[in-house]
Amino acid sequence: MMDKTLMQKSEWTEQVGQSLMWSLCRIAGCRLHAFHLTPVIAAVSVVLMVMAGCQRHVPLGKAVGIVTFRGKPVEAGAVIFSNDAEGVAYVGHLGPGGNFRFEVAAGYGLPPGTYQVGIGPPQPKPSLEVDLARKTDVRSPFPEIPKKYFDPATSGFTATVADGENEPFRFEVP
Repeated sequence: MMDKTLMQKSEWTEQVGQSLMWSLCRIAGCRLHAFHLTPVIAAVSVVLMVMAGCQRHVPLGKAVGIVTFRGKPVEAGAVIFSNDAEGVAYVGHLGPGGNFRFEVAAGYGLPPGTYQVGIGPPQPKPSLEVDLARKTDVRSPFPEIPKKYFDPATSGFTATVADGENEPFRFEVP
């Protein structure tokens, strides 16, 4: 019984393969028999699988820097690099000393281009201590960062990332 099932699956696979080969043959306009196409289709299949596995190398430019607010490093929050022409935005986290470094799937850095830059302040800690007049968390180290700097389109900051090494970017929020 098992041999019969395997035979049926094998026959089905062969029929599908031949149907596919004849369809390809009709599209290509050839009149060869299926057994002549088998090595060609096998070779094309291998090439297509190899090509599907290969990824295009994306050049990256070093994108590191520092963010300060009134001369003090912003050690928490985010820096946002947005490129509307390419339809992409990248977020780097601010760390000790106000430093940031971008990392994408292809490695450290960003694709070359000109970016608009926004500064995302630290998220307020859950607290009941809120300054009701300013509607900000009193314990946040940078509650006064103006909202215009949050949005890359309104911050006025830009950065041009070139392929390879770049000077560190410096963003001073007044």
